[in-house]
Amino acid sequence: MYREKLKQSLEVEQASIDQDEIQKFALSIVPIKTLTDKVLLDVGCGAGSLLNITKDTCGEQVGIEPCQPYRKALIAKGYNVFQELIGATKFFESSVDYAFSIQVIEHVENPRNFLEEIKQFLKPGGSVLISTPNRDEILMNILHKEFSSFFYRTQHRWYFNEESLINCAKLSGFEVELVSFIHRQPMSNALYWLRDKAPKGSTKMDGISLEANNIWRSYLEKTKQSCTIFLKLKLIDK
Repeated sequence: MYREKLKQSLEVEQASIDQDEIQKFALSIVPIKTLTDKVLLDVGCGAGSLLNITKDTCGEQVGIEPCQPYRKALIAKGYNVFQELIGATKFFESSVDYAFSIQVIEHVENPRNFLEEIKQFLKPGGSVLISTPNRDEILMNILHKEFSSFFYRTQHRWYFNEESLINCAKLSGFEVELVSFIHRQPMSNALYWLRDKAPKGSTKMDGISLEANNIWRSYLEKTKQSCTIFLKLKLIDK
């Protein structure tokens, strides 16, 4: 029902393609070569985009995914996928090198408990990469009235800026290794919002070049006004 409400495909092959874009940003922060022969945990693995991309690199992979059609299809492909974290604990506790949880923490009931549950899976020296929408993104500042009704979506329980996300991570027993601001939409998306008061995603606009888009993204990431925050975390101790 959740996926259908958001008009997201429940067909695993199409959904995996749709989810590939966000994974390329995650792997720009944790390069795929660093995952060679490592144990990877993907919490909220969706249709398996990250698992597919890294399957020939990692030593072992495990996914957590509550959506039954995705989970069933991934298990049929041979992946280790569980409905929830607690179901995988007895198999992978203290064995994971890298955990990923991309655009998930905003959905969970208790973000602190969520991170503490992930912590149980990590080896000493293990890392976690999380991402979430940025409460301080530029359109929340320049077009708050119109954009906030789009930003504050019913499927999200929590909204974070840099400070609150770091605080949550520290309360959960992590040390912050890296904060990275990533902007995924082109400049035209903001201009369409200003003109039409509606999202247009990656729809191109005449007169906006690749160079302009790159400058726009670079500026927003530098000033911490991007659409997405990534946090790379490590255990304080184990």
